[in-house]
Amino acid sequence: MSQRKTAEIMKVHMRKYEAAGQTAISYCNKHKLALATFYYWRKKLSEVQDHQEIQFREIKLNAAVNSTVIRIQYVNGVTILIEGEPSPSYIRELAGC
Repeated sequence: MSQRKTAEIMKVHMRKYEAAGQTAISYCNKHKLALATFYYWRKKLSEVQDHQEIQFREIKLNAAVNSTVIRIQYVNGVTILIEGEPSPSYIRELAGC
């Protein structure tokens, strides 16, 4: 079976499982799935979703930074505080731009 077909089957089963409101064991017994396979699929799909949710935004900087503390807060709650007056190139390097 191709990876693409397997991925489609995994997604269908996860949607059905979530809609069924059953335990994983009950769902697997009903659909003749190995519990280990079910958990493996669920982990793989969550990893794919985690990677798809990562988004980057372009950082545009002015040449003059007048603040003594720069705060960068990401959507996921991670905050970076930079004290002093870093150059725009330093901030670009930190951000990987």
